Amino acid sequence: MSNNVYDILDQFYQYELQISEIYASFTYMFEEDNEFWWKISLEEKNHASLVASVKQVFAPAGKIPSMLDTIDIENIIIENKKLTEILAHLKDKVPNRKEAFKIAIELENSAVENHYQEFMESEGGSQIDRMFRELNNYDKDHVARISEYMKENGI
Repeated sequence: MSNNVYDILDQFYQYELQISEIYASFTYMFEEDNEFWWKISLEEKNHASLVASVKQVFAPAGKIPSMLDTIDIENIIIENKKLTEILAHLKDKVPNRKEAFKIAIELENSAVENHYQEFMESEGGSQIDRMFRELNNYDKDHVARISEYMKENGI
């Protein structure tokens, strides 16, 4: 397994953790939506745990989800920098409720998240691909879920 794969996994892990942290911060900022944000935050943390498992258990054996073959590490690095900036900004200024949902939609529409979503919606592939999808089956399509929540709650 190349070092590049391990670097991608490290960046992808950090990416998922930072998104989880952003959503967790929304949990505390918006009491009326705290259950929703907490659930989404936990799902992002689950994504990070899956990535950590791939790195620790499967990558050393040469088994990685095929989506990693097409991820550009530079994109993840750029997205991680943006997430770091968002987290710093959130510590200085609490967004209003609508702005928080706008941030979430933008995050979920990033190139990295779109790539992840496409992989999760695809079929077939290797055994590790299918296992990864099955483990993550209920923690997907955040854009649709966020949009639906906004619609149901008049946001």
